[in-house]
Amino acid sequence: MTQLILASGSRYRHQRLIDANIQFSFKSPNIDETPIPNENGKSLAIRLATSKANAIANEYHNAVIMGSDQVAEVTTNEKIHILGKPKTKEKAVIQLNLCSGNSVSFYTALYLLCTQTNKEYVHLDTTVVDFRELTKEQIAQYLDIDQPFDCAGSFKMEKAGITLFNAIHNTDPNALIGMPMIGLTQGLESLNHSIFNFMPKPSSTNSD
Repeated sequence: MTQLILASGSRYRHQRLIDANIQFSFKSPNIDETPIPNENGKSLAIRLATSKANAIANEYHNAVIMGSDQVAEVTTNEKIHILGKPKTKEKAVIQLNLCSGNSVSFYTALYLLCTQTNKEYVHLDTTVVDFRELTKEQIAQYLDIDQPFDCAGSFKMEKAGITLFNAIHNTDPNALIGMPMIGLTQGLESLNHSIFNFMPKPSSTNSD
């Protein structure tokens, strides 16, 4: 039986798959996530998603490996800023100040690799978020509440982060949480798998 393996330790991606009733295993890859000079957000997201999956692929002989990554990009004063995971409150303050009053593009890449056939699938989802004008006090209050220091762009949309926005423009709301479920469904089909094959079968009951 083919396994579905997530090449990520992200609890957000884990939870989204669990919420969709998908059965999977996971392994955290060890890769260098440093951007290459002059690398744009789209290319970085795809490269990291691909690298994550390929880093663990040799360990599985009959599996579909999922690699995913998200990069945020905002332009201020004609300068492009790539926003990764801030990791500290100080960097999160800087990121949210850059986002304040601006439209921010979030690129969520999904890479699937079937280890039996070596077939690949690459998907890139773009979400544009219009941020409200945020005061220093609002930024500080929000960061104390959600502490989104492991999230690209310094917010958690599924929690209080939604209050920072004026609008969200996308085709798959799951992508902003880091796991584009529409892309996953389409990708598995392109590899000759069905997403329903990775969901538990309902137990049958006999009626008298």
